[in-house]
Amino acid sequence: MKYICGIFVGFCVGLVACNTGTKLDNKKIAEEMKSRKVMHITPIQLTENTFREGKKTADWLDKRLLNQLERFSDKKNLVEWSSVCNVRSLGVDSLKKQYGISIQRLALRNSPEKLAISKTALQVWDAYRYNAEKKLPMEANVQQEDNIYMLYSQPITLASATCLQCHGAVGKELSRKDFEALRASYPSIDSLANYTLNEPIGIWNVLFPKNKLAQPLDIK
Repeated sequence: MKYICGIFVGFCVGLVACNTGTKLDNKKIAEEMKSRKVMHITPIQLTENTFREGKKTADWLDKRLLNQLERFSDKKNLVEWSSVCNVRSLGVDSLKKQYGISIQRLALRNSPEKLAISKTALQVWDAYRYNAEKKLPMEANVQQEDNIYMLYSQPITLASATCLQCHGAVGKELSRKDFEALRASYPSIDSLANYTLNEPIGIWNVLFPKNKLAQPLDIK
């Protein structure tokens, strides 16, 4: 896939007003002015920064998800336990609020018409789906979504045997009884079961505002 990126990322420059009757914190003011400094980055830097921050974010999501699954492994039943796998439970709202980052997790066996995503994101998803079906290598990808956003995509693989309890072979890692219980709560489970360890199951889509990519983000 080709990498397309913008030319300029800018931060607004503001004025710092002060009250002459108030003691100034020079260090704080210096830090504030530095954060407001207009920053120019090249198209190559923009792509590299998207890769760096995208990988950091996607890896953070993977790690956080596994930690939650292990933390709540004492749930009474599989359906209750699987609820902690919801993307919203991973803290994506805080990333949206702090950095304007939008995150989606897309299943590779989904139907294209069910995906509420942009044309660019759909093309990326379709390429990943094709590679998964043909068992071709799958790598991270960066695309320019529009003049405002950069899109980072990364494959999701079943890297832990823990995930096979919900996504493994029906009748083997996933009992028929548990499968039917999951299906009652998650109708899409048909496209999310019968996977094997280390098999790609989906992708992370991380949408970054370009004006947030001039400096490293504190994702944690």
